[in-house]
Formats: sequence, C-alpha cells, structure tokens
Amino acid sequence: MINLSIKIVDINKETNAALVKFASEFSQKPIDEYEAVAFSLENYNTSSPDAFLESIKPTIINAVKHRDYVESNPVNVNTTSWIGHTATFAVSKNQIEINLDQVDPVLDAQQTPSMINPEVVI
Repeated sequence: MINLSIKIVDINKETNAALVKFASEFSQKPIDEYEAVAFSLENYNTSSPDAFLESIKPTIINAVKHRDYVESNPVNVNTTSWIGHTATFAVSKNQIEINLDQVDPVLDAQQTPSMINPEVVI
C-alpha cells in the first residue's frame, strides 16, 4: 500500500464542482504544487467530505499512478512513425458500454484532449 493524499481546495458554486489536488508518496512535488482537478459534485457521494473523497478515490488512483510514472520516467520517444498506425482489438460489449450515471462530465471532458497530463488546470 502507498500513501495517497487528496485535498479539496475549493468548491465552484457556479459549476457545482469540487476542485481537488492529489499526490502520492512517490509524487515528485508536494500536493500544493500540482494544479487542481474539477469533479462535478452531482456525480459523487456528497454526504460528507470524506464520503466525497472516497467516491473520487478510484479516479484519483488512476490519475496519480499515471502522473507519478510519467514524472519518474522521462523518456524521449520517437513517435514520427506512429502517424497512421491502426490497431484492432476484440472487446466484449460490456467493456465499451458507458454508464452515464458513473461518468463525470467535468473531469472526463477535460481529460480527453491530453492523456499525457490528465490534470485540468482551473
């Protein structure tokens, strides 16, 4: 197990979103040096701050794992030959079905443009 810190830094009343910062014990910087990420309050358990943080924890775990890996393994990859590369995968229908009740439109829509840095700058 590793230590993971998640900090609510603001609540945006206009968008009904919580702005959070996160870091693990392997993060390269302190938690407050990272940009905040927005989570729509409508999509999570908001019965208490701890319940909210627990409900966003799976998303944060994936994001911090990716960010910590990228920060600790800087690699210059030659991607010039990647253009036009296509791969086909066999997946089951339930792997690609989306349950809209579990999708966070604030976070997911803002992460789509760049998977290199999944954080949303607010």
